[in-house]
Amino acid sequence: MSNIIPILFIILLILFLLLFFGCLLSLIFTIKLRYYLKKNNYLRWHEITTIANVSGGANPVRLFRYVYSDIDNEDQFIFNNKNKLRKFFNFSIFLFILILLLIFVYFILNVI
Repeated sequence: MSNIIPILFIILLILFLLLFFGCLLSLIFTIKLRYYLKKNNYLRWHEITTIANVSGGANPVRLFRYVYSDIDNEDQFIFNNKNKLRKFFNFSIFLFILILLLIFVYFILNVI
């Protein structure tokens, strides 16, 4: 039983690192997409980044909806970045759930 705990801890550490780098890449692609939208489609950028009539900020809910919508998919750069962001978002959500599950198992094994 005690042999499993260090292995589980190493797996958790690797998953945390993967989650960190996945979130970092997601942030990079988000910044690239926002910059491209500000430069080439200002109205869409304004719509995505506006919070309470103040533009230029970050509105993650609107960005998340935009990434998963079919709006502006005719532009190849936007289409490619949205697909990459979807993959990173889905991968990060999967890793987060997996980490929570393994932490739960880790504490269950530690108690027993």
